[in-house]
Amino acid sequence: MRQTGTGLDDAGPAMLAMRSALLLTSGMDVATEPIPLCGVDPRVDVLNLGAYLRQLVARAAARAQCDAVVMVERVLECLRNGRFGSGRTVTVAAG
Repeated sequence: MRQTGTGLDDAGPAMLAMRSALLLTSGMDVATEPIPLCGVDPRVDVLNLGAYLRQLVARAAARAQCDAVVMVERVLECLRNGRFGSGRTVTVAAG
């Protein structure tokens, strides 16, 4: 968040866009993947989404039969080329 200057209000939607991209690029079933609960406190939401995404990356990589690093590279490419979640464009920091 510090590298991109992303605030708490923007981090949650960006992380949900990452979730959408993970599900799409891995071929996981969107209907059976739990939806993270959010909305109580933006700070807690971001922390919980971070923990959720870490585990989702592992599950998505296993589903796609690739390494987690490869899965993340696919997700970043997907995010660079599209719009997910709230309809907002997600800014992806290089590096």
